[in-house]
Amino acid sequence: MLDQKKTLRFIADTHSDYSDFLIGPEDNTTLYEICKTIHDIIEQSDEVDSIELKNLNQSSKYLGIFCSRFDYKQILYQTNASSYTSFVGSENVLDAFSYLKAKKRNQIKRLYKKNENLHGVYHTVDTSPFPAETLKEILTDMKKSGLRGDDFLDETLLGIITKLYEAGHLMIQEIKDDKTSLVMNFILKDDREKRFLLWITIYRNRPKINILSYFILIKKLSMEHIGSRFVLDFGRGLYEYKIVNFLPEINLQFTFYYSKNGIAYVRYLLKQFIILSIKPFYKKHKKTINRILHR
Repeated sequence: MLDQKKTLRFIADTHSDYSDFLIGPEDNTTLYEICKTIHDIIEQSDEVDSIELKNLNQSSKYLGIFCSRFDYKQILYQTNASSYTSFVGSENVLDAFSYLKAKKRNQIKRLYKKNENLHGVYHTVDTSPFPAETLKEILTDMKKSGLRGDDFLDETLLGIITKLYEAGHLMIQEIKDDKTSLVMNFILKDDREKRFLLWITIYRNRPKINILSYFILIKKLSMEHIGSRFVLDFGRGLYEYKIVNFLPEINLQFTFYYSKNGIAYVRYLLKQFIILSIKPFYKKHKKTINRILHR
């Protein structure tokens, strides 16, 4: 897409855990020509001033090619990272965590036992309508608690989620106790490849509820894929609870930016410097900052 600043970008890049070009297998031998065409369009068109490609995975075939095509007014920098773990399904969920040390597996067992009253309810387009009301209740409570800002999960993103659900690409795990819905995990799925992406999670302010919802999901998937391997992708962001509890594989993600205009290029560099300086502070004190803003 071309935004208001005449910058060429991936569609919905601010809402995507991953971004890349969609091309057929027959085009794999012409990657250089594709990048050259994009380069020529930017350089020759008055309607395009720059290109910004967000959330390219470290394995993307385009990273090096773009860097070789454009001149010095470019930057390639790490913007995030994602993580995933490959499990072998088993009737005993602890068998899926056989790669973890005994101490960690015992912690998982104790967490399950402490929360035996919680259970998962699973929504797909084949089994139930989109649970809009329950989503709204948890989201409202989450914002009141200061866990997220008012702009989190806006109408545009909610529309994307609904369409993905109706198309059969998204399932929802709802974690409940005897009376209340506590968590909703929005999971993008590829049943054929046995890959599942934890995309967005909304939850009430309860200790360890996030990590518990992941364990319950792994238990479900483990039971459905007994004896075969499946992949659970934890999505964008190397949050400590994901790393400590799952010891996942890590993939770095990068953003590529180029501008024809030298002043615009310098302005972009300064903006990124400010963002990358403030962002770690905000992440560390997010709950406190959000509570202050909501007073």
